[in-house]
Formats: sequence, structure tokens, C-alpha cells
Amino acid sequence: MAWSLHSRDTRSADPERIAQRVLERIRPGDIVLMHDGHDLPGRHRPASARALPSILRGLHERGLQSVTVSELLNLPRTESERASSSPAATHGTQVQWGLR
Repeated sequence: MAWSLHSRDTRSADPERIAQRVLERIRPGDIVLMHDGHDLPGRHRPASARALPSILRGLHERGLQSVTVSELLNLPRTESERASSSPAATHGTQVQWGLR
């Protein structure tokens, strides 16, 4: 699955800057790429997680909602998706989500 909007969270440690970039560019149907980890010890990107409340608030104000990629594409839900009502986020992985 490819993303359509890179948050550029790998270039900034400022959560508000990350949120601003996403919210300035986001469109319905976009898949946003964000990172919360790194393959090297001590290089995690906590600003991405800190940017999420501002991003989600901005999406809500625009009448948009975040959904899993499966939901965006109307794919059948997997067992793990059925067990959770929100997109899964795990430490050290890339989480893709879209908008509708």
C-alpha cells in the first residue's frame, strides 16, 4: 500500500510543524505516512505521536475522520481489526491511515 501524503515527520522534531504540514495538504482519500520509531536505537520520533491530537482535531473540524486502510478501500476486516475499533498503532512501526 502506498501513501499519498508524507508528514515529513522525519525532518522535524516539532509536533505543531508536523501537524501544520499535514493539515495544509490533506485531502479526502489521502493516506498519511507517519513514523514513530527508527531502526537505530535512540532515534525514535516522539514528535509524530505528539502531533496526532492536533491532526485529528483539525480533521474533525473539517468533517473528516481517520480510518484504517482496509476501511478506506472497503476491504473485509481482518481478525485483529475486528478486535479494535480504531487504527492500530504499535511502537517502532509505520502506521498507515486514510481519510474519508
